[in-house]
Amino acid sequence: MTIKDLVNRVNYLNKITQNRVDKYLPYKINNKLVSNKGHYYISQYNGNFGIEQIVNTSGGCTDIGGRGSKQEIYNYLNAFINGYETAYNLYITK
Repeated sequence: MTIKDLVNRVNYLNKITQNRVDKYLPYKINNKLVSNKGHYYISQYNGNFGIEQIVNTSGGCTDIGGRGSKQEIYNYLNAFINGYETAYNLYITK
């Protein structure tokens, strides 16, 4: 399990939730980067990993689930994606 595996899964999550894959917009406002609201990304602190979502254009974020090893976060991410796809197929496509 590598960080690239986690990034690939979180990029897929961004695509299916119609969020941009890039963390920042391709331009700056007042010479500051502008975060993509809704974007999911992998965070790493003190040797463990997590999934976070940007909640505003200044880069504020919220945790999506807990923190853990790469394998634990990979499994959590797959469950999160499966839940999203199931809900989408049950409620959105009908």
